Amino acid sequence: MSFGCVWLGGALTAATIEKIVVTSDTGASVSEQVVLANMDSAPGTTFDPKRLSDDIKRLYKTGAFEDVRTSLQEEPGDKVVITVTVRPKPVVREIIFEGNQLLKTKKLRDLVKHPVSAPVDEAQVVKDTEAIRKRYRDKGSFQTSVETIIQKVPNTNDANLVFRIQEEKRMKLESVSFDGNVLFSERKLRKTIVSKRHWWNVIFRLGGWYDENRLKMDEDALRDLYTENGYLDFNVLSIEKKVDKKEKWIALTFHLVEGAPYKVNSITFSGNNRFSEEELRPLVHLKPSDTYNSKTEREDLQRVRSKYEVLGYLDLRCYPDLTPNSEAHTVGIEFRINEGIPSRVHDVYISGNEVTKDHVIRRELALVPGDLGDAGKIRTSKSRLENLNYFETVEISAVSTEKAEEKDLQVRVKEKKTGQFSVGAGVSSEEAVLGFVELTQSNFDWKNWPSFRGGGQRLRLRTQLGTQISNVSLSFTEPWWLDRRLRLGLEAFYNTRIEDVYEQQNIGLGANVSRPWDLSWLKSHLASSLQPLAESWRQSTGLTVQQVTLRDFDDDVSAQMADEEGRYTANAVSVGVSRDTRNRLINPSRGASFNLGGELTADALGSYGNIVKFDAAGAKYFPVFEDSVLKLAVRAGVTDGISGDEPAIFDRYFAGGAYSVRGFRRRDISPVDENEDSLGGKALLTGTVEFIQPIFERISGSVFTDLGNVWEDPGDMDPTKMNQSVGLGLQIDLPIGPIRLDYGWPIATEMDHLSKTGRFHFNIGTTF
Repeated sequence: MSFGCVWLGGALTAATIEKIVVTSDTGASVSEQVVLANMDSAPGTTFDPKRLSDDIKRLYKTGAFEDVRTSLQEEPGDKVVITVTVRPKPVVREIIFEGNQLLKTKKLRDLVKHPVSAPVDEAQVVKDTEAIRKRYRDKGSFQTSVETIIQKVPNTNDANLVFRIQEEKRMKLESVSFDGNVLFSERKLRKTIVSKRHWWNVIFRLGGWYDENRLKMDEDALRDLYTENGYLDFNVLSIEKKVDKKEKWIALTFHLVEGAPYKVNSITFSGNNRFSEEELRPLVHLKPSDTYNSKTEREDLQRVRSKYEVLGYLDLRCYPDLTPNSEAHTVGIEFRINEGIPSRVHDVYISGNEVTKDHVIRRELALVPGDLGDAGKIRTSKSRLENLNYFETVEISAVSTEKAEEKDLQVRVKEKKTGQFSVGAGVSSEEAVLGFVELTQSNFDWKNWPSFRGGGQRLRLRTQLGTQISNVSLSFTEPWWLDRRLRLGLEAFYNTRIEDVYEQQNIGLGANVSRPWDLSWLKSHLASSLQPLAESWRQSTGLTVQQVTLRDFDDDVSAQMADEEGRYTANAVSVGVSRDTRNRLINPSRGASFNLGGELTADALGSYGNIVKFDAAGAKYFPVFEDSVLKLAVRAGVTDGISGDEPAIFDRYFAGGAYSVRGFRRRDISPVDENEDSLGGKALLTGTVEFIQPIFERISGSVFTDLGNVWEDPGDMDPTKMNQSVGLGLQIDLPIGPIRLDYGWPIATEMDHLSKTGRFHFNIGTTF
């Protein structure tokens, strides 16, 4: 940007602008109207240098000019003429692709969002180039290069946007083998590296492309595996590559030198002033005479760092320096520390959030101005922002200020699309054939018309249609209601399900408010080993307003069952507490979940009666051996009427089926009428013990025993009288969706109507 003028001192500051002349330094035609429309300076107004400077900035922001220069000419009568000289950006005449064979031009054109007949937008060109590279990577051509050329059209201000593509020949990975390995099996090493041929690549012919860039990652993964077992001399000598004659397949052989394990002979500290060696040494779990373990060393390093970080040492530098003795196979570890000084947060700056509002990001940060600069809390803040799933990347860095004891936090995000349209289908033993359509916006903002994005709310519209069920729901979630850590959930629903002898329809509205449950007062009274039990709790309160219709009963149902027919108003309030420490929601391998809740359906709310219900459920996951998981789960519930009221059949309990007690038919575990139709009971108790073992990647097998019963009255509940089954399960996680198969055999039944033959349960679903 340049700003040139001819004036002395403040002589022109009171001058009147006589006229503004617009010219081009390339000879290309320029729309004078466009230039003047973006300037506040105008003929007849008083000349203001600052206003002219703002005009230049505004012209740049139009994106139509590469350069903008101004000059001033003083005229008689205290007047001035402003000449604006611009260099227009080339206008894209045509978008051209060169060198593409793997991808058709039409496919590439759909990726490019830069418009024709518009000035060149460098930022959009970069995005389009990356979109083309990504599509080639998705197709297995990882080394394909894409060069962008702005090709001027002679004697015009037009240019062609040329994407020059140099494609790399693709090859599929045929096999991976290892040479020189003694400590670990080939199977273990294959599981460790990134380059591998998955079984679904073979069966479904999906992916499996060879990527040269992954070999460095493979070497690092193998080195981590060996150094975690003390093998400091481990080395990948070479990676042999064999390509078939047609250059379609490649086989890799990793040639390894393992060496021997090292023992730790000393652990020392240097540079530590704030804490003595006696204070730091208990944080290090590696001990002299232990076999060296790089993973334990990293954990020790983080414990040392954390001791400093909570006190604001953002400039802390701490790293282990190893001194190996290759003859004795021992290693000395020196933790070198450069402490710096404690600092506090001065201010927080956020950039890159074009859609997401600032306050949505700020409320997830664990630090505010004035807090000690705790690097642990910076990592927590980064994790929270990543978990929002609004951003492709999140970077938080501490930047020095004029005061050594103060730091600014710079939060840089790169946003991604948060709207999703899903169509899916599935088949199961419980719901038969089922299809769904779902529209979700996870960064919704009901106040931001017309885009309705950026407020950190969630909106979901879902429709399910099947042979047994038909559901429509619209839900809204505000995670920070009233600008507090209160999660507000609203839902409207219309559900229909065909049961064995009748059809049930639920239509209504629901509202729920939950918040973290602060048990810090209890934590301080617990032993250190029990203190985690006071963390990760939530409280919730809810209201449901619904109408339940039971209709289309079979002609031959019993009188007891026929009495259930009709329309019910079932408005209820609920309260609950929950705790979830699972390491992941899908296929967890450690942690636990617990839910305890109570619900009151009251005639004071316009309901069909006064009904109270209490439910408790919990699951615990234990890692066993290397990859195996032991799951223990239990659920209990009781319901009853108050003042002589009786719970309707939809408020009673049933057990059995794929999600309850496997080996029994859905809802079969229940008191029955004279026709052996399930009526439900007022008390339920179920439990599961399941051992889950990975077989291959994305395939797990399990052995389980389920048990449970449903009693007519709460007083009849007897944990010694349970229906029980044993069985085998198989779960296959495919790219197109999960497949779950279970077979259970009843080995104990407490009800005469229950079948003693085995039962197969399956669930196959996909989203596309």
